[in-house]
Amino acid sequence: MLGINKARENFEKWWLGKYCRRSDCKELSYQLVVSIDVYGPPSFVYGSATLHFSDGSEMNLPYDPMAYRPTKKSIDAITPEQYAAQQIIGADRISSAVN
Repeated sequence: MLGINKARENFEKWWLGKYCRRSDCKELSYQLVVSIDVYGPPSFVYGSATLHFSDGSEMNLPYDPMAYRPTKKSIDAITPEQYAAQQIIGADRISSAVN
C-alpha cells in the first residue's frame, strides 16, 4: 500500500522542478512546478495534491472526478532542458514561417 510519505516522494520525483501540464489538455502551456502540497490519510488510499507553479498559479489533482488519487499519467512533465529545447524549436518554426 502506498503511504502519504511515499506518495509525496513520488510526486516530487515526477513533477518538482519540471515543466508540467495536464496530460488531457495539450493546448495548455507547460508551467514550472516550484512546490507540491499533498493531502490525505496516512495510508494515502485516497488523496489529492496541489502543484504550485512559478507564475503563482496552481493545479489541483486529481482533476478527473472518477480518480481517487493523482497518478503519474495525469501530468505531462518535461525537464528544464527539454523545455528550453522546445522553446528554441518553436521559435525556429515561427521565424521560418515568417521568412
